[in-house]
Amino acid sequence: MKDALAGEESLAQTFAEKMQREARIKLRLEDSVAVNKRYATVFAGLKLNTEHNSALVELLLFLLRRTIFAAVVVFLPEAPLVAAMIMLATSLCVLAFTIVEQPWKDPAINKLAVINEAFIHGFLVVAMGCSGVEHLDSQSNELFGWGIIVFVCLMMHVNVVFMMAEAYKHV
Repeated sequence: MKDALAGEESLAQTFAEKMQREARIKLRLEDSVAVNKRYATVFAGLKLNTEHNSALVELLLFLLRRTIFAAVVVFLPEAPLVAAMIMLATSLCVLAFTIVEQPWKDPAINKLAVINEAFIHGFLVVAMGCSGVEHLDSQSNELFGWGIIVFVCLMMHVNVVFMMAEAYKHV
């Protein structure tokens, strides 16, 4: 029995050592990635050498999401439910990518990105629920508009407070 436990501990220790070696190699490779100075700010804070090239995928997802949003606003003004469903699907994809890949070097930034995506996803769920209501009077529409403004201001406030707290840690 003791031999089996000792063998399992040895196996676990070997596995942990292997993972540490791989992590050190990845960090060395990431430090050796050369980014053109012209584009360096685009990749600031992103992990540059990952298995799935998450830095590039993050940028492409950002661009694709903005393009889809613009297309939805321009081409689907008469179908708010369809527009909300499309935006909900893109939000879910970006949220899943952010959780699985964790594309940022700083774990705190990854958490903030997940929180932001969760807020956006929740907002889109509420917007989709309200878009199904056909007979909203002007007062309800105005209230919903103010709700959107409050929501955006809340998200901005959370991000600013988070960034200030992170900056304070580095002082």
